Amino acid sequence: MTPEVITLYRAKLFPTRPLRPLSRRRKSTWAGPKEEGRKLGEQKKKLYAEYRKAKADMQEVTTIKANIDYLLGYSEPGRKKEQER
Repeated sequence: MTPEVITLYRAKLFPTRPLRPLSRRRKSTWAGPKEEGRKLGEQKKKLYAEYRKAKADMQEVTTIKANIDYLLGYSEPGRKKEQER
């Protein structure tokens, strides 16, 4: 189909709308937000990796503390002491 045929078809289909040339396209208003979202997504992945590492380290430290407390015979204030034989 030639551009003239398309223009005539559009004129017949939408008689009240003003005709714009087919070659003139609107600029996307999403280009900026898409790029910003992409950057924020990358930043989120990096920060979440750091968070997972810190969480694993903290869990390891908590486990080690609990093991040391058990071996030394300490108990937390709210726990019931085991009976010694």
